[in-house]
Amino acid sequence: MICQNPDCRKNHENVRGKCPHCGADFNGHVSGKHAIQPRELSLVTSRRCSHGILLHWPCSKCERSDEDCKTYERSIRFHIKELLILNGVNMSEAWERSKNLLAAVDLIEAQKTIKA
Repeated sequence: MICQNPDCRKNHENVRGKCPHCGADFNGHVSGKHAIQPRELSLVTSRRCSHGILLHWPCSKCERSDEDCKTYERSIRFHIKELLILNGVNMSEAWERSKNLLAAVDLIEAQKTIKA
C-alpha cells in the first residue's frame, strides 16, 4: 500500500490503518495534536481511598487533612502534566492545562456523586 500523505508516499503494509513512517491514516491525514486518552486519565479517577472518595478530596472517614489533599492534587497534576508533554503540549503551558483537566475531572466526579 502507498501512503496517501503527500509528504510521505512510501510503501507500507496496512498496520491498524496508519502509515508506520508518518502516522497518517488511510486518507493521508496526520493530526498535529494528540488528545489524552481516557485510559490515561483513569490514573486520576483510580486514586481513591477505601471509601471511594478521590484522594485529592477530603474524606471525613479517613480524616485526610487539607495538606494531604493538596499533596495528592500536586501529584496527580504532575502526572497529567507529564501526559500532556508526551502528547505535544509545551512545558510552559502543561502545568496550567493540567489544572484545567483536573478541574474538569472533578466536575464530572461531582456530578456522578450528585446522581448517586
